[in-house]
Amino acid sequence: MHGNSVWSWLEGFMRSQLPFLQGKTYGLSSQLQRAAVSVPSNIAEGSGRNSRKEFVQFIYLSRGSLRVGDPA
Repeated sequence: MHGNSVWSWLEGFMRSQLPFLQGKTYGLSSQLQRAAVSVPSNIAEGSGRNSRKEFVQFIYLSRGSLRVGDPA
């Protein structure tokens, strides 16, 4: 994902979380929302680095953020 598509995905994800904000699962929802912001932020930061190795490191950080909601 590049540019606007990352932010479009993020907006869709955040909208899907609105029902959770009104329920008792606010803590989990908040954590998932922080992870959702972290993913494109890490990708954007990594793409601005000077080497492919640094970029890959930020991709791995993003991947870790994606695993926040995965119970396995």
